[in-house]
Amino acid sequence: MVSDAGMGEMLQLERARVAALYELSKLEGAPEQVVKDSALAASLRVTSSTMGYLYFVDEAEQTLTLHAWSRGVMDACTMLVKPTVYRIADTGLWGEAARQRKPVITNDYAAPSSLKRGYPEGHVPVTRHMNIPLLDAGQIVLIAGVGNKAAPYDEDDVRSLTLVMEAMWHNLRRRQLAEQVERSARLDSIGVLAGGFAHDFNNLLAGVLINVSLAKSDAEGEQVELLAEAEEAARRAHLLTRRLLTFSKGGAPTRRRVELAPLVSDAARLALRGSACTLELDFAEGLAAAEVDAEQIGQVVHNLVSNALEAMPGGGRVRVSVVDEAVAADAPLDLPAGAYVRMSFEDDGPGLDPEQAARVFEPGFTTKPGGAGLGLTISHSIARKHGGAVRLRARPGTGCRFEVFLPAAARPVSDAPRQPTPAPPPVRGRRVLVVDDEPTILLIATRCLQRAGIAVTTAKDGASGVEAWRRAQASGEPFDVVLTDLTMPGGLGGRALLAALRDLDATVPVIVSSGYSDDSTLAEYVTHGFVAALGKPYTASELVAAVTPFLSPRP
Repeated sequence: MVSDAGMGEMLQLERARVAALYELSKLEGAPEQVVKDSALAASLRVTSSTMGYLYFVDEAEQTLTLHAWSRGVMDACTMLVKPTVYRIADTGLWGEAARQRKPVITNDYAAPSSLKRGYPEGHVPVTRHMNIPLLDAGQIVLIAGVGNKAAPYDEDDVRSLTLVMEAMWHNLRRRQLAEQVERSARLDSIGVLAGGFAHDFNNLLAGVLINVSLAKSDAEGEQVELLAEAEEAARRAHLLTRRLLTFSKGGAPTRRRVELAPLVSDAARLALRGSACTLELDFAEGLAAAEVDAEQIGQVVHNLVSNALEAMPGGGRVRVSVVDEAVAADAPLDLPAGAYVRMSFEDDGPGLDPEQAARVFEPGFTTKPGGAGLGLTISHSIARKHGGAVRLRARPGTGCRFEVFLPAAARPVSDAPRQPTPAPPPVRGRRVLVVDDEPTILLIATRCLQRAGIAVTTAKDGASGVEAWRRAQASGEPFDVVLTDLTMPGGLGGRALLAALRDLDATVPVIVSSGYSDDSTLAEYVTHGFVAALGKPYTASELVAAVTPFLSPRP
């Protein structure tokens, strides 16, 4: 039987719990630190304690980082050094909740214990102590502790503290998920803009590159050198558009089975060349392969190592590691459950404050003088396109650690070239049909191919291309190959044109060309029925080389 006094205490405790949870529920949208401080204050009330603390846990790093102390305690603490980050292994009795992964109650803190290490001179005296771990997806995310209750701590106190901390953590997680969704939507919208810009710019560059390359073939003396410099400048401009395409909704990865250790090692060493920093590489034994675009992942490695170097202009260590990692379904990562390969990039730079850390993947955001603010954004985009993610671990004064998760290869993937070897072409008239909605592209493609002794017919859209093919067949002078743009607003696009031509001739070879793609067509052209792909901008020699395998031999 429970006495009237006991029943009254239970009701009072329950009211305190409900009140604490209600107050926390009203903090949706409040600053994170306000939520943490309010949760800690509520923890003191529901456990009748006079002191408390809140540390977030990084199980991978085995560290505890202070996020809140109860009001007045830090003022009363006269320690000369007040650390905010601890290694779990260096903590005494108060770290047992993290080591044992369960609540720990100590109702006589003065009693001898092999687990105690004593607290430093000037620390607030402790008479009783209790702390709990909070787990999310099997990982400890925080430990919360209270102390100096007048009566002994018991299981009711454990439940009360756990309820409050769970409510606080759910508030923070909802906020994090909402921010992830908002950030993703913002990046997607900027990506669409970047992709459209890259498409238009590539069309302009195609005109520049082909005309310069044609002029260079006729030039003499100093003109050759001048035109070569112009050609190189146009190629560098093309590299910028490729970066924009990778960030945008285009630039689909062309995947093959890749062993990441040599790829990461080579790209990291290349990025480090000429720097004052040292490189430490650590690759786990028996690493799973990943099905990735080697060029894009090499770009991620280069970007993240370069980011680390920029954080340490006076020199330092860049630590790069690759390990296998299983991701659970409820892990605090925006990833499906499964097997992944995790690449980590760590520096000894100044770190980032929470506001900076929240913005590192935004286009244009940078903390480095002269930085463009695109490297991390592009790396984030590449990881997402591979079905992976990038996670940042950073604290002010302790450097940064970027972790890239890539799905492990589930099955062997052929490394053989995807482009089929074309069969010997029939004897025709060395004729090419070029279909593009950009008049400049039609003009320069005609000029280039005609110089190579190839007859050219052009069409401004897919429907006109189909009609040109019909007329050529009817005249007895069919085309050897069709070169078509992928996206042509207001008419048949490249895929629809291919389907229409295949209805007329099942063997017609069609090459797809584009300066931008919002799907995998350019990367996986064979899957979509094309015989080759030609990215814009291209030079005269690249255009001729693309169509030549499908032409009749010269007479």
